[in-house]
Amino acid sequence: MSRPIIALTIAVLTLACNLPFLRPQAYTHPVAQTLPPAFLPTAVSPVVDTPTPIPTLDPTGNLLPDSEIVYGPAALDFDALAAMQDGYLVQTTQYLPSTGLTPAPQILLRVAIENSINPRLLMSLLDAQCGCVFAYPSHKLDETYLLGVHDERYKGLYRQLTWIAERLSEAFYARQFGSPPLEIPLPNPQWNAGSAALWHYFRELAVVQGNP
Repeated sequence: MSRPIIALTIAVLTLACNLPFLRPQAYTHPVAQTLPPAFLPTAVSPVVDTPTPIPTLDPTGNLLPDSEIVYGPAALDFDALAAMQDGYLVQTTQYLPSTGLTPAPQILLRVAIENSINPRLLMSLLDAQCGCVFAYPSHKLDETYLLGVHDERYKGLYRQLTWIAERLSEAFYARQFGSPPLEIPLPNPQWNAGSAALWHYFRELAVVQGNP
């Protein structure tokens, strides 16, 4: 199995914990006592507990809805500080020319807004590489290249997050609108733009990390 496929599998499991639409929904049974008398059954059969459903991919095989890639209604209530409060990254800052010493949660939101990318997705993809967004990693971190993209043009948290956003955007819009023109070989030719964006991101990440 190729590295992009393994990485993509891990990411989907991570996203399931952080993107609301992939979370399993609890199932509740109607309570007979709340029904009007005329609708009460003469005998009530024993209620069998229904197990909580396991999150699954879209029936079409898509990994993510297109709406979960872009910065849209699903991201309007996002609180970056609250989401990152238990992780190492929440205490870090980076100097940016326009805002001075800027906390990591504000950097995350800034990149999301500037590139119109879902901040939850940015956060989850970064954590899949560094393990420092939602927890404290046991290994030593290279704070200059948290994503593992060792490129002078992408030094620091702001630019590492921007690299994620750029890879997602170029594939998303190429798949959805054909612009910019971009060849994206997909395992599933029927995938939507959101799925193509994720696949392209992991392929490009594997290449720059030297693991194609």
